[in-house]
Amino acid sequence: GQKVGMRNAQDAVSMIQTAEGAMDEMTNITQRMKDLATQAANGTNSDKDIAAMNSEFKELGKELINIRDNTTFGGTDLLKAGGKFENGAVSFQIGASATEKLDLNASTQVKAVNTAITSAAGVTLSATNATAQITAMDSMLEKIGEARSTFGANINRLDHTVNNL
Repeated sequence: GQKVGMRNAQDAVSMIQTAEGAMDEMTNITQRMKDLATQAANGTNSDKDIAAMNSEFKELGKELINIRDNTTFGGTDLLKAGGKFENGAVSFQIGASATEKLDLNASTQVKAVNTAITSAAGVTLSATNATAQITAMDSMLEKIGEARSTFGANINRLDHTVNNL
């Protein structure tokens, strides 16, 4: 039972790291979207400049959706609507006894990220809404950070569990 518990804990770490890695890339993309919004808010831009920024902004929004919808572990969706971490608590059996479990519930955080991604992907960046998008991207970065924090804390806990088994 002990060996299986250790393997389960290691598999749980791998699953959570997959989700956290996707969130890491979402952070990078959202930061770039914030940079574009900040640049678009500057009054020195031509219409052509704004159109180019909007084009990149929209593509980055599509990539956020792509990452959300295609992050899987062992064929199981992790982040998208109905995915493992969006759906509710995930229980990992990490020891030989029935009570040696880890319940990870990041659904509130993942749902908040998913809502923010859907909103961001539907935006047309312009000089007039750029400052609102700076705020929206800051908010999304905060939501992603909260989800990553939940994942990271549980990865650390599982690492300690593996070391103690």
